[in-house]
Amino acid sequence: MARYGGWTMKKLTVAYCEYSGSSRGARDFVDRVLPAFRDKYPQYEVAMEILKGKHPYVKGEYTKGKPKVVGIKNLKVGDIEFHVANLRRHTNDKATILKGKVLSKTPSIQGKWTPNTFRHTGLN
Repeated sequence: MARYGGWTMKKLTVAYCEYSGSSRGARDFVDRVLPAFRDKYPQYEVAMEILKGKHPYVKGEYTKGKPKVVGIKNLKVGDIEFHVANLRRHTNDKATILKGKVLSKTPSIQGKWTPNTFRHTGLN
């Protein structure tokens, strides 16, 4: 399940309003796409929340770390599928801090930087 050795998504929540216009795409997504998503990825728990008078969102909860929430107000089904795919692929890993200098065997084509590189010449 883990693509890069990171933590994977365990739950997908789609929250939407039953009546608002901003949730139209989310309602279509739940009706048309979500059943196929459940069949294709049975390892994820899928939940739906009904919000009254609130804008829709999708939330991915992971095995470790904070959940990631993406607003889907006024989006079409294809755009919502894109965000759900990004949540599914997101590993929730923290960035690795590199310590020390980064050295390269290939010299820069711009030349070596010196303190006089950007010195004002007085010609302007």
